[in-house]
Amino acid sequence: QNSRLLSTGAVKPVFRYLSAWFCPFAHRATLALEHHADRVGYEWVEALGWTRKETQEGERADEWYYHWKSEELVLHNPSALVPTLIDHKGRSVYESLVCVDFVDSISGATGMDRLVSEDAVEAARCRVWADKVNRECCSPYYGVLVKTDKNEQKASFQALLTGLRAFSKELEKTAGPTFLANAQLSNTDLSILPWAYRYYVFEKYRGSEFVIPRDDTSLSAYTEWYDHVMALPQVVRTLPDKERYLEH
Repeated sequence: QNSRLLSTGAVKPVFRYLSAWFCPFAHRATLALEHHADRVGYEWVEALGWTRKETQEGERADEWYYHWKSEELVLHNPSALVPTLIDHKGRSVYESLVCVDFVDSISGATGMDRLVSEDAVEAARCRVWADKVNRECCSPYYGVLVKTDKNEQKASFQALLTGLRAFSKELEKTAGPTFLANAQLSNTDLSILPWAYRYYVFEKYRGSEFVIPRDDTSLSAYTEWYDHVMALPQVVRTLPDKERYLEH
């Protein structure tokens, strides 16, 4: 069944949702789908991951796993990446921030329920900042974890803190605690949220000097934002188990 009637009589669209539980990019789309869970339906399909294989003689431990992508993902996304949404006609939508805006646009939501503001200027500001936090608060996450040189790790962490401070300063421009005023969740919030949740991994893999400081006054608005969004029911439902994520 590809759709069902809402209480208003409108048809609720339902998608096959090609995702991966651990992927922060897919997490963005999951957040949008859960935010509009009463308006948009989806069938989760785990389509990308790491699978343990039989150990061959002479292989290192890091060769015990191989990366796999489902045939459906390869068929419907030229990059074979999650998230990918497939409608009942077999048409696909992909790229995480595109998926967020797409889900919001077809949801039929209005006013404060929208993830893209109905105010054109605010919608433009959100799109600018969704891209800005993607570059400055999400990308450095990988530099901290992937780079092997300690100084390069520290440089990535400092770049991340600079991005967070800029985001925090922008948060102060409205009544908050979200990016838009009056606690309206937006695509900007969803752009950074999956990474903000995952920053906790720094302490385990890089030590206490890589912990985001909660007592830094230049991050006060960010800290308030973090505490607020992580407690929202539609967000809580999407958060991967921390221990499972660390093991992954």
